[in-house]
Amino acid sequence: MSNVLFVASRHGEFGITQADIRRAQKPDTLAARLDRIWDKITDWFLGTNYTEAKRHLRVLYDADASPEAKAESFFRLKSLAAPAYQDRFSVAVEPFGYALRIDYGGRLDPYEFSIRLCDPDALAAALNEHTSKAITDPAARETYEKALLADIPRSRYSLRTDRIRFTDDEPRLVTFREAIANVPGNLNQMTAATAIASQKFFAYLIESSSAVVDPRKFMHIGGEGQTTYNFYSDRKGGVVMHARSAAQWQSDIKSPEAMKQIEALAGQRPAMLLDPVYDARIVIDSDGRVSVLSAVVGMDPDRKP
Repeated sequence: MSNVLFVASRHGEFGITQADIRRAQKPDTLAARLDRIWDKITDWFLGTNYTEAKRHLRVLYDADASPEAKAESFFRLKSLAAPAYQDRFSVAVEPFGYALRIDYGGRLDPYEFSIRLCDPDALAAALNEHTSKAITDPAARETYEKALLADIPRSRYSLRTDRIRFTDDEPRLVTFREAIANVPGNLNQMTAATAIASQKFFAYLIESSSAVVDPRKFMHIGGEGQTTYNFYSDRKGGVVMHARSAAQWQSDIKSPEAMKQIEALAGQRPAMLLDPVYDARIVIDSDGRVSVLSAVVGMDPDRKP
């Protein structure tokens, strides 16, 4: 707690803290704002870790700090706070990332910062390059079909959550295209879906996040998991594809020696990656053009707050 100076006046005795004095000297500066916040949350840290907590608080309000640095400081600050104050820290899912929030209470504005994990425009551009080739170039279309056929045995494909059943009675590519037709989808939409519903989709997803996350950091995600593609209609003639790949953190499955090798190449796992999950929803219009509805890497949109 701050030291308090009690001053007598004709209106009675009142207290002035050191923080009050600092704010009076510089009321509109960032430093004054941080003083007000720190004076409010000092008790959150039970008399310990003050230096580290104040350092992380400054990072949160540093306009030059990267999103990765802000996420690191947010989660570290939360870990330092006492159990009674854990609910003051929250993470809210957004279409292309998540929002960090700290509710200080009182009359202080909460801390709010959105971390955008993926660039939807970059992802849409990459996907449309391939869907366009598939629609107009027979040789390219054949290449995409081979990639899809290679992935069908190791992924789950569904139509409105009902699994598409691939059998030996019918060529798998025919089964897939008939499923898309039942969304319903036209020839362009079937061809576009064929071009992007494979593991390469997640490579494009990672590329769309490269402005925020070093692609090497995704070496921390691996092991066994499940990849799913679910197709359904948006009721406006569009075919929606929900692509999801849920895996494991390498640190949960690798030996200490193997982790040292991964960290030598990729560094420590960044705090801004919350879950070993890739997830995106896109819609394919009647011309075979793709728009991105949501896209995240390193987090699960279904995670609990």
